[in-house]
Amino acid sequence: MIDKQAICHEAGHTVAALHLGFRVEKIELHQGFPRTVMNLDCGQLAVEQKLIVLAAGIAAEQAVFGDYNHKACGIDQEMISERRGGAISDYLLEASRIVHLHEPCLQRLRVRLMERWLEEEGPYTFDPSPRSPSFELLSHDDIKSIWAEKPFGHVRPI
Repeated sequence: MIDKQAICHEAGHTVAALHLGFRVEKIELHQGFPRTVMNLDCGQLAVEQKLIVLAAGIAAEQAVFGDYNHKACGIDQEMISERRGGAISDYLLEASRIVHLHEPCLQRLRVRLMERWLEEEGPYTFDPSPRSPSFELLSHDDIKSIWAEKPFGHVRPI
């Protein structure tokens, strides 16, 4: 079953990462949960930029749903703390600004992620085994293509 809020969360991380110059390798479904794969700790980008990317998942959820998944927030907060950052709320204003700036891209990512999840999950729908499928939802090239699309193109609402 697709978790629309988790998809939105990962799309938020991706939009902020791309805006700030990070390379997003892929977005995958891993052990039943979507996750964005990138190396936040390589390169010369400022620590605060890394922390903004981590806060952007919550910013996207708030923009779309008005609230956010507090468990996902806890994971992001742990990652911020590991990088010697403060409270996630310290980075939320800038993360929200970036998410709003790239709202058409956020929406396109959400649509494509849900489409891919449905395509890939289909074979497991009637599989009674307890295993959780893991697969790539969007590749680096897919993400680059979505990011490069004109910002005012038609986006179907979700």
